[in-house]
Amino acid sequence: MEDEYKAVVQPQRRLNPAMSEEVKKELQKLLAAGIIYPISDSPWVSPV
Repeated sequence: MEDEYKAVVQPQRRLNPAMSEEVKKELQKLLAAGIIYPISDSPWVSPV
């Protein structure tokens, strides 16, 4: 990334409990498939 770009901070998005469980299941599938991976800290992370 070029130094002139800044990360935009956004508030955390809230989901209803039923949808939250579905999102967690889908994230687990993507993690298991190796499509996504966890990171500890980054200014470019979206608040999901």
